[in-house]
Amino acid sequence: MKIYEILNKIIFYTKVLAHSLWHHLGELPAHKFRMRCVELMHELHHALYNSCDAVENLIGSELTSENPEKRIEAFGRFATLWHLGREIETNPRLRGCLRTFDQ
Repeated sequence: MKIYEILNKIIFYTKVLAHSLWHHLGELPAHKFRMRCVELMHELHHALYNSCDAVENLIGSELTSENPEKRIEAFGRFATLWHLGREIETNPRLRGCLRTFDQ
């Protein structure tokens, strides 16, 4: 395989993973599972630093969706990501890997 093909596959699977985490963020019932989902989204976002903005791009596209119902769900998920993300800042295990969502 060529490097270009490998990078394309990595980007594809990263987008799939980001979409799955985003979907589950709105569907998970318990606080601890939502917290873990937010932690994983932050870790994925940090791991992609300088290579891919899959997490931010997904969130942005969901928040600006043409479908009002989808947009409302996205704002609910984003609120969860935002509020639980603030709790992550105090977690010593994740403190060094927080990259802000600033796009």
